[in-house]
Amino acid sequence: MASSSGDATEWDSDGSFEYVPKFPKSPPPPLPLPTSSASEGDSDDPAVEINDINNKLAHNSSMVHYWTEKCVGAERKLAYVTRQVNKAHYRREKHRLRAKRRKWLAEDLQMTEEDLMFETTTIHKGGNMHCQAMHAAFKEGFEKFRRIVADAH
Repeated sequence: MASSSGDATEWDSDGSFEYVPKFPKSPPPPLPLPTSSASEGDSDDPAVEINDINNKLAHNSSMVHYWTEKCVGAERKLAYVTRQVNKAHYRREKHRLRAKRRKWLAEDLQMTEEDLMFETTTIHKGGNMHCQAMHAAFKEGFEKFRRIVADAH
């Protein structure tokens, strides 16, 4: 998937490149909370207690930072995967609609050919009837003309 230039790219089904982000690895978990003699309860020295509280705050802060980074990374991955799924759904739907459109077009063409055959046969039949009527009228008129000419001589 990755190209030789170091950029993370991926081929799409339509032949275009798509940038694939390189997700950073989540930071290592913070070190366990350091303990001191004050936590054991044998020291009443306020400096040791302050140092313990500072250590706890630093530890909690590093834990918050660790989990925030981990969540941000997971959110990026989820967004990327969601985009990929949406693209796949879009492509599938696009192909389905194109297939439907081709099917409808083929049905329309088939109906058009059937309609054309129906119209040509009806026109042909009507044309024959019209032609026969014209032929009969011509014969009738020609017979009248022959009688008139025969009577005149």
